[in-house]
Amino acid sequence: MSKLFKDVQLQSNAGKWKALPDPKTYPSVRDPDYEDTRKSLNNEYQRWWSSLLLYLKPFAIAELKESIKAEIEKISEIKLLRLWEPEINIQQPVGYEVYEPYRIKVRAPLKGSYSIRIKAKLHIKKRLPLGLDIKTDEVFTFVVRKLHVAQEARFRHLDPENIEIIHLSQPNISFKIDIEGDGLSSMLIAAIGELFVDYQLNNIIRMLTRKITEKFPTLIRESKTPLAPDAPLLSGPVKPIGFKRFINNLEKKISGYHLPYGTLMAVDTDREDNTTWIDHYSGSSSINAQNYSYLYTRDSPIFTGIYLASQSYRYAVTKNEQAIKNIRQVLAGIDRLFKVNDTGLMARLAVPADSPLARKIKLHGIKFRQRKLEDGKVWISIQDKGITRDQYLGILFGLATLYEHVAEDYKDIGSAVKRLLALQFNFMMRNNWFLVGDETRTGVPNFWTPGSDQKYAYLAVNNFVTGGKYQAQLNEIKRGVPAVWLTAWLNTCNTVARYYKFDLAYLSYYCVLHFETDPLIRKHIQGAHRIVESAIHNHLNPHFDLMRIDFGSVKKEHLADNIRAAMSQYIQRGHRKGPVDRSLMNKYHFRELHLDSGKETVTTIPVWPKDRSYVHFFQWERNPWSLACYPGNKKIESVGLSITWPYWFGRYLGVFSEDD
Repeated sequence: MSKLFKDVQLQSNAGKWKALPDPKTYPSVRDPDYEDTRKSLNNEYQRWWSSLLLYLKPFAIAELKESIKAEIEKISEIKLLRLWEPEINIQQPVGYEVYEPYRIKVRAPLKGSYSIRIKAKLHIKKRLPLGLDIKTDEVFTFVVRKLHVAQEARFRHLDPENIEIIHLSQPNISFKIDIEGDGLSSMLIAAIGELFVDYQLNNIIRMLTRKITEKFPTLIRESKTPLAPDAPLLSGPVKPIGFKRFINNLEKKISGYHLPYGTLMAVDTDREDNTTWIDHYSGSSSINAQNYSYLYTRDSPIFTGIYLASQSYRYAVTKNEQAIKNIRQVLAGIDRLFKVNDTGLMARLAVPADSPLARKIKLHGIKFRQRKLEDGKVWISIQDKGITRDQYLGILFGLATLYEHVAEDYKDIGSAVKRLLALQFNFMMRNNWFLVGDETRTGVPNFWTPGSDQKYAYLAVNNFVTGGKYQAQLNEIKRGVPAVWLTAWLNTCNTVARYYKFDLAYLSYYCVLHFETDPLIRKHIQGAHRIVESAIHNHLNPHFDLMRIDFGSVKKEHLADNIRAAMSQYIQRGHRKGPVDRSLMNKYHFRELHLDSGKETVTTIPVWPKDRSYVHFFQWERNPWSLACYPGNKKIESVGLSITWPYWFGRYLGVFSEDD
């Protein structure tokens, strides 16, 4: 048992002592007032903006030049002869101008304004009134000054489970344009203003501003669209489900087929099959294929992390040695994801250079890096369009659960966990929370924004396992924690697009609530969780429901039947992406939503687990409003993580028993 959880101990049905800090044992929490929170966040934004400028400024200049050239080509009277490098002054950071209870104003910059100078040589040919023709080559300097962006929101924030927005202003982009020139410039100002300044240049500046503001948090102009807030939950009697017949075979299938290089991968087989999970794996652990290959999997790390968590809980419940073997295999795979870059930056995928998958990657022209590792083999690694924060967070979650449940019994595993945590976290600290070296197509690396709940997750885990090494960094941003509710609320505005954001939120909350003992941080993370919980509580999602039990927001007896019914349904569905019964379309009503992400057709109640769209890796990160598609691909073998993770987590929490 880890020394982490000494405050209170709760015994699960499995006989395992479950220990979590009890907030009631902490001293009373005094929230910082809004001025303390505002200062803390703005200090963090200032450091963040200073680091971002190195990447944002070249991006802004390149976008500006490209847009100017494109817009001038549309004007027959003007030709661009030369465009000097634009001068952009965006040094001042963004921030919260106001952070009062229930009122926020986001401003870029926080103080003052930005400015831009654009020097260009233009060839102008235009007929003016009174038969006067002008034809000249002239150098102009367009000066954009007093450029700033602001947006304000006011909330009725009395109940964290029912946040209501009462005012949201349109994003206000404000600036002025002056023209400097010599010679005939004074005569041409009016004509150029008509052709270029009044319309094209104005649009260019607004477009550029929007592109830049996409790189930092703004308030999302999207109304909250609740879908079936009162939909009935599944119900099912507490009776044996049938896990006992096939769970060990399913585990053998995963470790035997889906971990070729230590990270989780889907399998492409040579024959079709779509028997149910429980029927197929009750008698065998074979994937029913003579030949098979691996699919290029760009999101392998996050699911590998969840698999690591499942094996950690499997060991916690059973002390199974195969779980330890699987854990060691995965730790070696994660280690390679870091070693192939040798900087602390994680790869999305690492495979031997002589493997069939490597040859497939090269054949398809996918960009890769190559490095010889300690085993003497050459490995190729894939970054794709850049590693994303969710991949890192999945690994953090897996390592955290491993430290919690296995590290004390196996010192070598504990040491490996600490080393891997340090690799990724020290890289973030060195680069001010930027994933430097893996810039996306825009030239800007991925980063964690100020006030992010994910930051608290990383700090909580790493601070604990190092014995308080990062307490100073935690204290520095701690007063900004009352703002984490805003991220949670923005996520709940849309429960259709990017549904995986809820999975990421739960992984973050887990890390904080299992490793952080500071009462202020715990209080506000719990508050953020209640906001998310209010949106997803009836989504028939065993992963989320088990987390809710674990966090103490709902009693086990209130959700156990629902979880068991959902899982019982899921294991009775086909284990591959095969044809479905079209009659199920008649069971659901549909509606059309117009979201920022586009037009979406969704069901009016959550789709039952047996009818949902198929996912090769983890069903519970996908929205519950989409029906299974037809006809599907019956040759691609799904992993089964959607079953094994809820099963072992549920066993630990006492939702499932050994006899199920």
